Amino acid sequence: MSDRLSSLARRLPSSLERQPARGQPRLGHRIAALARAYSGRRPRTWIITDSAAGLSDEVVASYRGYLSVVPMHVTVGGQVYNDGDPDLQQALAMGFALGQSVSTSRPAPGKFREAYDHAVENGAERIIVITMAGKLSNTADSARLAAEQCAVDVEVIDSCSAGFGQALAVVSAADAAMTGRDPVEAAQHAMGSHIWLTVPSLDALRKGGRVTIAASVLGNLLSIRPILRFDDAGSISVLERVRHTDRALQRLAELGIAHVSEAEPGDVQVAVQHFAAEEAAIEVADALEPHSSWPVTISPLPSVLAAHCGPGAIGLIVHRVMHSKAED
Repeated sequence: MSDRLSSLARRLPSSLERQPARGQPRLGHRIAALARAYSGRRPRTWIITDSAAGLSDEVVASYRGYLSVVPMHVTVGGQVYNDGDPDLQQALAMGFALGQSVSTSRPAPGKFREAYDHAVENGAERIIVITMAGKLSNTADSARLAAEQCAVDVEVIDSCSAGFGQALAVVSAADAAMTGRDPVEAAQHAMGSHIWLTVPSLDALRKGGRVTIAASVLGNLLSIRPILRFDDAGSISVLERVRHTDRALQRLAELGIAHVSEAEPGDVQVAVQHFAAEEAAIEVADALEPHSSWPVTISPLPSVLAAHCGPGAIGLIVHRVMHSKAED
């Protein structure tokens, strides 16, 4: 093996033997990649995501050495918080109650660069970044800009999702990385969740540019509770308009049950996420419980999503588990 590597190294372009330009992979990393190719060993892969996935500290800690999170930012009344700050959910609820301005922003490329450097320093030979839907945020652009200066290969994947749907892809990839399977394949198998959302009004989504002004004004004038959906590309659109919160919750459950019933037989995972609406979330979860292969997960919406939905928002995520060939 050593003779083969020496021969390969001699055939590398001579320009690589000089000090690499900023952002160019070092010669050592390229030789290591060649060694892995000949040995058949998968590179040690590190998964990085943004805080829109809503991963708890406990989940991240369980994949120590394979997973890290770059926080997004939420501004409430001029005060900037890192998403994940324990005081943020309360600050958001208070901000909405007081009519304060609420906004979000993507991580700067430098924050991704710090995460990349940390991963490489701790043994990462390859990095996969799984971001929230590109239709909702330019987070992936920051990740790609930072990747230009990383010493190892970085692949950025748009989850076309957010919250629990994004988290499924991230955790599946991290588990694959930890157990020596293909993280990209695992993430792709975990993507494609069906996501519906109901919000008390479209004002917060309109201010963030997630829905049109016309849709927002019409909904408010008619006291309508909209049912929204994520499409396959990660865009949010108004699916239906119903009157009253009770009917909206009932309709969420009906949509989820119909999807489960129409799909091919197999394992189904269901989650309900909410912002300051735990009782309503439990009501939806109870309706879906008989149709899920596991207990329905109930959790708060990640703060960066709650900032665009407002208090009273309920999200329903239904995912049909697709087993990879390695698991069959």
